[in-house]
Amino acid sequence: LFGMMRAGSTNQVRLSSGVIHYRVLGDGPPLVLLHGLSGSGRWWRRNTAILARLFRVHLLDLVGFGHSRGQPFALTEAALGVIEWMDHLNLDQAHLIGHSMGGYITIDLAAHFPQRVRKIVLVDALALPMDRSFIRSAFGLAHALRYMPFNFLPVLVGDAFQAGPLT
Repeated sequence: LFGMMRAGSTNQVRLSSGVIHYRVLGDGPPLVLLHGLSGSGRWWRRNTAILARLFRVHLLDLVGFGHSRGQPFALTEAALGVIEWMDHLNLDQAHLIGHSMGGYITIDLAAHFPQRVRKIVLVDALALPMDRSFIRSAFGLAHALRYMPFNFLPVLVGDAFQAGPLT
């Protein structure tokens, strides 16, 4: 199912923080998938076919990432951007799944807008405390890479290059 989606099938919404690109698959209650740092909606490709059987799956490329790259990203504004995107699509409530940084955004959104969230799933979510140095975080990421399936490496590297070093 995911393989049938092409780059041209992405939709976009202009937010106050920038343009956000997204794809929609399936039918059912809305489910929003939020990717991790330097990621994109492509990171969910192994999950979308199953999820789309039960949900209307929304794959976001957060501002600054994937098809939404080239725009400044602010983690402190990301949850509000997702709410603004939900408003544009008339999604009063949605299930949310957040991976890593997307998990942090999911937590932030659920804490500040609980009425907009049905259920959340956190996948290796970034959470407090966020006092680790850049070097310590980079070593932690390098350590985690050994558990990554080898065939995911092109997606990881491609998305990281697209997002750029400043993002």
